Amino acid sequence: MHPAVAKALDKAASALSDAGYAVEDIEPPFAQETGEVGYRTLLSEVRDLLGSDIRRYGSTEINAIFDEYYRKFPPYERVAFLQMLAKRTYYARQWALFLEDYPLVLTPFLLFALVVHHEFPWFASWQPANAYRKYGRRPYPHRRSDCRAQMARRSDR
Repeated sequence: MHPAVAKALDKAASALSDAGYAVEDIEPPFAQETGEVGYRTLLSEVRDLLGSDIRRYGSTEINAIFDEYYRKFPPYERVAFLQMLAKRTYYARQWALFLEDYPLVLTPFLLFALVVHHEFPWFASWQPANAYRKYGRRPYPHRRSDCRAQMARRSDR
């Protein structure tokens, strides 16, 4: 895990502890396996349902990114794909049981960089502001105040 990620997790755990939460180090059920099988299963669906459109309409960069996804997380084929769909359901059940006892899980989204900047140099310089200029909108909130405003709007609905 990247040191900055570990430091951020420690800071968040400390804040939760200060707020009265009991913070424990515990291994969630099948954490690594769930992520890997789930992502490979998702990529199997993407490849079979959207792959031809990604190839036809995607830019060179998008196709290179998907090639890298498929290299790092090879999609399943036929029977293995169906078996992994069933296993995904099993993992969901195990996590539901785990979350009954531990309703708040503090974890990083990824433990490693999915895209390496030297493989896709344009990715390193990509900024939300550039997407705003290109597409006329921010692809996601990138300031804390934006997130709070969105959460407030959602809770008012």
